[in-house]
Amino acid sequence: MAKRATPEHSESRSSSVSGIGLATAQGCSAEIIESTSPHTASELPWTPSRWSVSRVCYPARGIEPSLTGVERWRALAKKALADLGDESISAKTPLLVASCNGSAAGVQSQEWEQAFDTSVLLKDTPWANERLPVFSSSCASGIHALYAAKQLLAAGAVDEVVVLAVDILSQSNHDNFESLRVLAEKPGPPTSTGFLLGEAAVVVRLGRDDDSIAIVLQSDLEDHDGLSGGVPTGPLPHYGHTLGASGLLSLALTTLTERRENVSINCRAMNGACAAILLGSSRNTDFRQNGKWKNKATPRALMNPTLKRLASDALEHRPAAPPDVLILRLEKPLSPPAPSFIGGRLLPSAVLEITPGFASQLIARCWGFAGAALCLVGDVDTNVYGLKNALRESGLNVFQVNLRGSGDNRAIEWNA
Repeated sequence: MAKRATPEHSESRSSSVSGIGLATAQGCSAEIIESTSPHTASELPWTPSRWSVSRVCYPARGIEPSLTGVERWRALAKKALADLGDESISAKTPLLVASCNGSAAGVQSQEWEQAFDTSVLLKDTPWANERLPVFSSSCASGIHALYAAKQLLAAGAVDEVVVLAVDILSQSNHDNFESLRVLAEKPGPPTSTGFLLGEAAVVVRLGRDDDSIAIVLQSDLEDHDGLSGGVPTGPLPHYGHTLGASGLLSLALTTLTERRENVSINCRAMNGACAAILLGSSRNTDFRQNGKWKNKATPRALMNPTLKRLASDALEHRPAAPPDVLILRLEKPLSPPAPSFIGGRLLPSAVLEITPGFASQLIARCWGFAGAALCLVGDVDTNVYGLKNALRESGLNVFQVNLRGSGDNRAIEWNA
């Protein structure tokens, strides 16, 4: 029998959901609660590629179909913030942003590098012109931001936090995510529609009142008692797969429609960024790594030069004992090298590599680290409301890696 891995730290009993705002295929919070007939999937708003299996999707209700890229991201974010309906929110309210792919409609241009620039994304919101980093860990992005919010609250660094997770409908997101089906260990059964992409913006407002929400971040949720089942994060019926917003969407829907004790909401991302939200006061989730490494993994052949350097140098910089939290600060998202494309199509392995959270998970695998591996895209020097200090004040050992610059000539700073 394989030895049970020791889960990483996850803080509990420090926060309360005091508000939820949604922009989804089924509308806002009130529309979801009152609806008796869910909206059905729509035809893709573009001409599908010849090799594409899926021909339908779940666009957000009330969003102009012609909007793309940054404008679409903003429209969803503003709609969810309006649904939250709290006029007390201001620029002084701490905000954590999460997204799997940001606002990009493609990955071959400067648009991809700018897809996570919150000074642009948050225009016409209370946080306009703020240069906040974006939590980006594939489908677990929103849950990772929620984890950080809880740590800030637990340390007393803030009195409330707003977490905003947004991912949009785009041909690039659709084609790239659909191509990942060939890498899935347990792909779903073939259907006439294939992969169903959705989109969503989810806002969760947290206060410091005691509520039994806890977060588990580890490489294999099956190693944790009670997480073998639970509520999945996507694709959800009538919503599609909402990528980085999926975890918070499942939390919001569970809270709105069937608030129950001892419920787990589980995300198993293909890049290894697994995460779970636990609802219920009986869960003990105060975990540490306890000085134990898992078996180191030899990374598969990598295409991106920066990832090759990370993998090559990782063991040299591995600390004597595993940290409780690994943080990667990525100034600009990685771009796919030219050989990543065949016939204009991005190879499935390259899709994984450019997803920002892949880099933090790569370091974790090279080290044999099973715990929380966060990735933040944006200005490396932004303080994020003192997150690193808040983690350390909670007694956690934090190891941070900075990747500065763009392109293939990036500076790597270990234990920054």
